[in-house]
Amino acid sequence: MDNLILTMIVAHDNYGDDIGYTSSDIENIIKKYDYINKIRCNELGWIILWKHKYIDDEKFSKLMGVKFIDGSFYLVEKNFDDILDSKKYESEIKILDGEYDDYNYSFYDIDIDYDDYNEDTLNAIIEYCDSNGLDIDDELITKENTKIVDSEIFFNDEKLLDFIDEDSLDDLKNQLCWGAIEAQESADMDEIYQKLKNSFTEKVGEYEWKNDKLYVKLDNISMNDVYDFLIESYGQYEFEEENYGSLFYILKEMEVFDIDTPDYNYIYGTIDKEILNDYTQNRLSI
Repeated sequence: MDNLILTMIVAHDNYGDDIGYTSSDIENIIKKYDYINKIRCNELGWIILWKHKYIDDEKFSKLMGVKFIDGSFYLVEKNFDDILDSKKYESEIKILDGEYDDYNYSFYDIDIDYDDYNEDTLNAIIEYCDSNGLDIDDELITKENTKIVDSEIFFNDEKLLDFIDEDSLDDLKNQLCWGAIEAQESADMDEIYQKLKNSFTEKVGEYEWKNDKLYVKLDNISMNDVYDFLIESYGQYEFEEENYGSLFYILKEMEVFDIDTPDYNYIYGTIDKEILNDYTQNRLSI
């Protein structure tokens, strides 16, 4: 009966009433055998019934293993590890899940815009110099002979950071560099995350975290594309119960979750001033 009804629907789509029966005849058969409450077919059959409004969005979503919320279909999983190929996207999964902490910092000279330092950072610089006995021309830098004027540190009426390349201030310069390096790494990671997010959302849909679950809105998924894929997989008139199991596994087979990744050799994010100050203050307090 399942194959008969679905075959009649598809054949009527292709040939119209010339085939010898009408859409009303199909509806009468469906009602007579209470077919909607006894559906046994694969996803191709479910899509056909849904497209012809024999089943509503709610029932269709349950059959396809997704959620129907506020007019959209959602894939609901624990995290990206449940969606992306863990062998292919190991690092990307961690980044998208917000769990990437495998930083391999290496020291290098980095240009620092000292004008980006806020007053808390300037005070932390003074405190670092005072606590570590740093000096300029054998005169210790203390809280007494330094002051902050117009967002600059003055040491004996000269700008302290004008002396940053003095050998005696190597320790200070290193800590400031480390703060900037870590801020740059953070900016780079934000840039990578945004590129990965854009790649995923453009191909699949927007996502959000709610109650420790990942909700992926499938608005960029075309059910017509899914329908065409299933016809290629099953054949136009094959509606047996053997199936992929859910919309997720169909999309996986369609390689929808094969996302583009950025060229990590050409990532250079813009440092956020607040982040720069936070990392610098943390370095100076170590």
